[in-house]
Amino acid sequence: MVPARAFAIVLGLAVCASAAPVPAARLPLVSEHRYRIVGKVRLLLFWIGADDVGGARATWRRDSVDGDELALLIGSDPDRAPRGVNEWGYIREQVRGDDARVFGVRTLTDADSLDAARATLDSRDGRAVFGAICSRVTAQELSTSVTTVTGPADVSYRRIDRLLDALAAHQSWESRHIGRPAGAAPGFLTAFDRLLLAMAASARAGRPAATPPAAYVYKDSVFDLKADRVEPIAELKTKAGIFRNLVRAQFTIRNRRLGSTTRFDATFGLEGALVGVPIQATYQPSWWFKIRLDLDDDVNVPAEPSGDDVLRQRVDEVCARAFGRAARDRQSAGSMIRSTW
Repeated sequence: MVPARAFAIVLGLAVCASAAPVPAARLPLVSEHRYRIVGKVRLLLFWIGADDVGGARATWRRDSVDGDELALLIGSDPDRAPRGVNEWGYIREQVRGDDARVFGVRTLTDADSLDAARATLDSRDGRAVFGAICSRVTAQELSTSVTTVTGPADVSYRRIDRLLDALAAHQSWESRHIGRPAGAAPGFLTAFDRLLLAMAASARAGRPAATPPAAYVYKDSVFDLKADRVEPIAELKTKAGIFRNLVRAQFTIRNRRLGSTTRFDATFGLEGALVGVPIQATYQPSWWFKIRLDLDDDVNVPAEPSGDDVLRQRVDEVCARAFGRAARDRQSAGSMIRSTW
C-alpha cells in the first residue's frame, strides 16, 4: 500500500499562453528503471511489512535539440497490498530550455491509519477521488490548472487510460499563478535529477558530494531541495543484487511560502549506467507507514504512459482543455466583477 502523501515528493508543476511550445513527439529513451516497493505498517509497537506491494517505473528521455522528459509512474498492487488498498501516482515533466509542461495525477486518500485508509475507500461506494494537475512554465512564470475528479475505485496505475476518460469530460479546473525565480527547475523530478548528477560529479572528482540547494516550482509555491548527511556507501545488497560505489544522503524539501519540510533518504550510483540513478529511496509520510523503493529491473511494472502515442496525445488533450476551461472561468469571473461596478 502506498498512501497518497507518499507521492507528494514527486508531484511538482506549471502556464502562460506565450510559452514556447514543448514538442509533443516522444524524445529518445536514454534510460529506464523499475523499482520494487517495500511497505511497512506500524501496529502498536511493532512494524510489519511486505517486500513486494507494488512497483515504480522511472524514465529519462533526452535530445540535444528538444530537451528532456522525465516521468515516474508509481503505485501499489491491490492484489498484494495490505487489505487491497489501491494508491498510485504519475508525473511527467517535459522541459525545453526555459519552458516546460507538466502533467500529474494521484489518488487522494490520505488517512491516519491503515484501517482509516480502507474505511475511506469503503465509504465511497466503489468510487475514488483523484487529483490532477496540468502546468506550463516559462522563464518568468508558473501557471497551473488543478482539479479533483471521481472515478472507479479499481482504477490502478495499470489502467491510467480509464482515469483519462473522466478527466477529458471534467469541466471544473482551478488556475494558479506564481513567478518563477531565476534558476528554479520546473518540477521535482528535474530538480532531483540535476542535483543527483551534480553530487555524483563532485563525488567522482573527490570533492564533498553535497551541493547547494536546488530550487523548483510546484503548483503555487517555490521549494528548495537540499542534501544533508551525505556519506559514501561501498556496497548495497538488495533482492536485485549487489550495487557498489554509491552515495547515500538525506534530502529535505522546504516550502518557501509555508516553511514546511519533507524529508526522505536516497542512495544513488556513481559509475557506469547508474550515475545519478537512485538505487534505493526511503520515505515515511506518517507515523504508521513508511515506504522503500529498491531498484529491480525484473519487477513487473506497467509501461510508462508517454511511451504510448495514443495515451500521450490524450494527456496533451486533457491539459489543453484544462487550460482553456480555466481561462474561460477567469474571463467569466472578470466579467461578473466588472458588471457589479
